[in-house]
Amino acid sequence: MMMMMMMMMMMMMVWIATNKHYHRSTLEQLLRERNGTTRKITSDENRYHMMWNR
Repeated sequence: MMMMMMMMMMMMMVWIATNKHYHRSTLEQLLRERNGTTRKITSDENRYHMMWNR
């Protein structure tokens, strides 16, 4: 289970890095679908934004 999570994280990072200029809305959508809520900002999203937007 943990390994799968790590792999998914890595793939997400690579995918975001390659699609940097429009990653925000797509990431929001993905997180929203995964969480099943319409919450806009999650801790995951904040972490990614801090990584890529500095």
